[in-house]
Amino acid sequence: MANFTAADIKALREATGAGMMDAKKALTENGGDFEAATKWLREQGLSREQDSLRTPAFVALPLAPTVAPGPVASPVTPAPTQASPSQDLIRVEIQRAGATVTMQWPVSAAAQCAQMLRELLR
Repeated sequence: MANFTAADIKALREATGAGMMDAKKALTENGGDFEAATKWLREQGLSREQDSLRTPAFVALPLAPTVAPGPVASPVTPAPTQASPSQDLIRVEIQRAGATVTMQWPVSAAAQCAQMLRELLR
């Protein structure tokens, strides 16, 4: 049996973004070796560290000057859901007339985010 602690599992989770049970299984499969467990998670496709390198954290969306200034409100727009701190977020920042509007949406609500952007850009 491998010798590792809950702190080792937590460190592996933080380093790779893997789930708790995946990190535990990786450490068990690799005799508690942190580096081997990290490699094992990558090979199994359970590590999210590579995803964060490919996905930009921020994407600027320039607005055409033909968009009418002023607040846009729509009663059909769903409100963003609350995201837990561990969730991946979509961050949208719109600059107009010297003001900046920032919205954060959980990735699981990407369709709602897209709908809101379509309404704002009409």
